[in-house]
Formats: sequence, structure tokens, C-alpha cells
Amino acid sequence: EVFADSAGAPAAPSRVRRWSDLAGAPGEAVFDDHDGTAPGLLQFTSGTTAFSKGALLTERATLNVAHYMGERIGLAADDVVFSTQPFYHVGGTVTTTLMPLARGCCMVVPDRYTPEGTLRALVEHRCTARYGQGAMYAMELAHEDFEPGMFPHLTKGWGLGPRPLLDRVHDQMGIGGLVQLYGLTECSGVTAVAHHEADLDVRLSTCGPAFPGLELHVDADSGPGELWIRGWSVMAGYVGPDGTVDPGVDADGWFHTGDVGVLDEDGNFRFTDRLKDMIKPGGENVAPAEVERVLLEHQAVAEVCVVGRPDDRLGEVPVAFVRWRAGADVTADELIRFASERMASFKVPRHVIALDRFPMTASGKVQRTELRRHLGPPSSSVVGQSG
Repeated sequence: EVFADSAGAPAAPSRVRRWSDLAGAPGEAVFDDHDGTAPGLLQFTSGTTAFSKGALLTERATLNVAHYMGERIGLAADDVVFSTQPFYHVGGTVTTTLMPLARGCCMVVPDRYTPEGTLRALVEHRCTARYGQGAMYAMELAHEDFEPGMFPHLTKGWGLGPRPLLDRVHDQMGIGGLVQLYGLTECSGVTAVAHHEADLDVRLSTCGPAFPGLELHVDADSGPGELWIRGWSVMAGYVGPDGTVDPGVDADGWFHTGDVGVLDEDGNFRFTDRLKDMIKPGGENVAPAEVERVLLEHQAVAEVCVVGRPDDRLGEVPVAFVRWRAGADVTADELIRFASERMASFKVPRHVIALDRFPMTASGKVQRTELRRHLGPPSSSVVGQSG
């Protein structure tokens, strides 16, 4: 169907629905009253850890995610939301495009992302909510134009990143209702979000509970394990080059995400890392996100990404790429010593490599594969080294 604004428009053909017919009660309809299994969107994955795949998403999945996402964040018709999600990404096609229709609010989208452009737009448009990847928030907080308290209207939104970074977003940007979320393309972008009125520790340390009607399962007896998802948000399948559809789920309908985390007794999911990103020095499992959280506690670190580097003795060792804060007076060896005082020795980065800027996808995710390609032999580009 085609949607048209009724103001001054000529008589519409029968297949055109006017906006005025849909705008009466935004946010009230949840699409559970019909089957909803018809394909609504062929969405390609971002391809940060593997080749991009075409995930066939249903009408019910995309529309429900748009509704529940807005509900968890607390969006209302008078909100102005700033989004940096590109429209070819699931964050753009579902939450940036459909959520304003579901909640009746205004969406501000820049032509392209820049830290200075974001700071300017948030002020100019008096934005009340925003979306943000961790790398974007880190660049904005470190930008020379940023000042705490410059966004008096900004009170809601979501962010992704380590707890120390989210604390700074909450405290310095003033986003009091900040929540963290978990999602992936195959499940229409978002599966679990903490409620904006939940306890702050729940909102910033976990991704909250699943949306109604979805099931989460962590495949582990105790501690972290792979997350499985079942329910209405799971894709109809991967579409192959010949048009065939691979369901992509097991015999019981569970989608195996490849992501690792923990479910607490209240059903809140805490993301640990991706299975493919796990580093295994000497057979031990090291989650890059855990190491990154510790390194971000150092006052000189503005941004960090930890990847694995092949090692003749241990098979693989952690390496940290770091962007220092402006004016930082610290050496890489000092940062390594800082880490060694706070974590097991096999988790401590063996090298620290300084970068001015991280390679990112258009959706704001750090491209770990590009960082791994950046790694040369041990003597190349290394500014610090542990024992």
C-alpha cells in the first residue's frame, strides 16, 4: 500500500491510504490479532562477522518490534527522536522507519553520521530521545564541541557499549532514561530491551527481558552460554541465491544466535560477546567485551576494541586497539599494568596499539575484521607490550 498526506491531495485511488486515517491512535495497536506470517521485509545482515545473508522477516515481526521498542523506551507522540541508523540496516528499516508510525512521534535522521553534526542536530531540533552505538557515543563525548548539560531536552534513548561508557552517556549527556538492548537482524533487529523506568543497574548492565511472546534460552548449565530465541520475531528463513528459503532454526524452532550471555532470575539478558569474537589463549575463553570494560575504566582511554592475534605459544592472545583521550599522558605499558591488576593474566592484552579513529560500518559498529587485518608481526605498530 501507498501512504499519502491528505492535506491538499487529490482524490486517492483505492490502494492509497491517507495518513489521517492512521494517525488517530498511535501506539495502541499490537499486531497479534492476525496470522501476520506474510513476508514483509528481506533484510540483509550487516556482515561484520561473516558474509551478509538475506533474512526474510514477517509483517508481524517488524511491526511488533516497532511497537514494543517504543513502549520500552517510553516514546510518546510529542517526542523527537534522533537516529543514526542507515536505512539499509535493520535498525533503519524497522525502528527508524516503522517506530514513528507505531508511536506517532517525529524522527530526525542525518544524511551521514559525524560527531559534530550529531551534537549540532540534537541541540537544533531539541531532540528528546536518540539511538546510539557505543563507538558513536565515545566520539561525541570526546569531541571538543561537547559540553555536559548541552542537551536539556534529551531524556530517553538506547545505547550499546560497556557499562563505564554507558555511565558517562547517562551522567554527562543527561539521558536519564537510557536503556540497553539486545538484537540481531534475524529477529527483526531487537529482542530484549530494559524498560525505561527499571532500576538503573538493570538498564545499563543488562539488556532487560525479552518482548512479550518471545522465549530466551541460554545453552549452558551455569554461567555464560549461547543465546537461543524462539517466537514471533524469528525470521522465516535465509533466502538463498536461487530463491530457496533455509528456515535457519532447529527442530524445536529455536534460532541459535551465536551470541554469548547470561539470563538472570528475572529474565534479564546480559550480553557477553559473540562466539566468533571469543579469544582463546592457551585454551581459556576470553570475552573481548570483558577486557574492554576494564580498560575503559582508565581515565586516559576514550575508546577501545580488543581482538585476538595468532601466537606461536598460546595459539591466540588478546590485543587492544585504543584511542586515547585528548591530552592523555599515559603509556601503553602503563595501561597493560592497569589491566594486569584487575584481571587474570591470560585476559591481559599482550599489546596496545594506538589509533586516531576506528574503522566502522555505516551503522556505527566497529569492524573487528579490519582491526585484525591491521595487525602485523609483533614488532609492527606496537606501542606497548606485556610480559
